[in-house]
Amino acid sequence: MKKTIAIVGLAAASVALYSFTGQREKPVTSDVKPMAKAIDPLNFNNAVKPGDDFYNYVNGTWLKNNPIPGAETRWGSFNILDDVTRSRVKTILDVNAKNTDAPKGSAEQKIRDFYATGMDSLKLETMGAQPLRPMLEKVKMVADKSQLMQTVADLHKMGVGAFFGFYVGQDDKASTEMIINLFQGGLGLPDRDYYLKEDSESEAIRKKYKGLISQMFKMANVPNGDEAAENILKLESDLAASSRSRVELRDPESNYNKMKGAELMALMPDVALKNYEQSIGASFDNVLVGQ
Repeated sequence: MKKTIAIVGLAAASVALYSFTGQREKPVTSDVKPMAKAIDPLNFNNAVKPGDDFYNYVNGTWLKNNPIPGAETRWGSFNILDDVTRSRVKTILDVNAKNTDAPKGSAEQKIRDFYATGMDSLKLETMGAQPLRPMLEKVKMVADKSQLMQTVADLHKMGVGAFFGFYVGQDDKASTEMIINLFQGGLGLPDRDYYLKEDSESEAIRKKYKGLISQMFKMANVPNGDEAAENILKLESDLAASSRSRVELRDPESNYNKMKGAELMALMPDVALKNYEQSIGASFDNVLVGQ
């Protein structure tokens, strides 16, 4: 998944470069039809009065003409947008994969080589977990809270959501300003309820999840995989118990907790956030804490 995201990001950067420099000699073609208008009156169902059923009035014809595909559990305009984007990215990748004359250091060369690396399944099988060794050793060497937060920062910079989430985005109440956002996370299963429910199905899922973690450790030749999997499940269960439910997360006001970095650190004196701040390379002058 991370590899796919990286490829998409690199391809998107290439598109932007082409747009501004005009370096592309041949246009990238795609068989994907252009996206429709943002608001298309042809999607409306004029047989319905807006005052009786506004949703059906606005979406009725679109829903009739776009049934949910058999392979999907839901379908909407964003799903179509995702399909269009993926198709265009694949076109960019396929075109650059055949470009043997790309100048060294160019966007085309980087896309070509990165894509080829990701598609070389034989080499990936040969390397196994070797590329993960430096990070696994770093995690193994964590001896105190200070080192822990430095390592968490390193994981976050790699796109690994350890313990909590971090990103820089718009302030929800001041859209012209960018601000650091922190929010709950650190769970391998999709939702806190997977850890907290005591019904037989939830217990079976947790058992299989623990088995999967153990198997991954064994594949990476990490000793004591069963014990490590047990510890990970316990840690994630503790995080889940402190997490808010999906229903609670629907309240935008309770999710908006803007404060100075010093205030946040005062609330969490046992967490070496200062070390995290320095390692992540971002100033915590203002922080927006979600739940």
